[in-house]
Amino acid sequence: VEAVPHPQRPHLSGRLAVLYAGDQLAAANLGLRSEDVWHGWLSAYEPSLARYSPGLQQLMFTAGAAADHGCKLLDLGRGEEAYKQLFADHRTPIAEGAFTRSTPAASLTLAAYHAARTLVDSPFGRRLKPVAHRARIV
Repeated sequence: VEAVPHPQRPHLSGRLAVLYAGDQLAAANLGLRSEDVWHGWLSAYEPSLARYSPGLQQLMFTAGAAADHGCKLLDLGRGEEAYKQLFADHRTPIAEGAFTRSTPAASLTLAAYHAARTLVDSPFGRRLKPVAHRARIV
């Protein structure tokens, strides 16, 4: 993660966007930038500043700066998080898949993944998503 912001190539480079409140780090986003797309990746904010929405403010400033530097798309990735709904003006369909070795353990892992995805996409999904995210299934 520490190396991501350093390589600067024309077709792909790392970016670290930060927001400070005075001298205090309020929010940060580690992302990747291709020629005209900012790919948001890892975001964090200072919990004691949550009532000021530092993550949303940081994302708003990052979107503006990315546009000023030629980005035409801010890709926030897959997910139904409220902030993504707030900033989105369209959705891009994506495909998802997995490659595994032919072993019993791999088969069980893949079966568990598919079962979890089916549950998360079911009517119970809204309640299960936080659990699935903590388990890193979705």
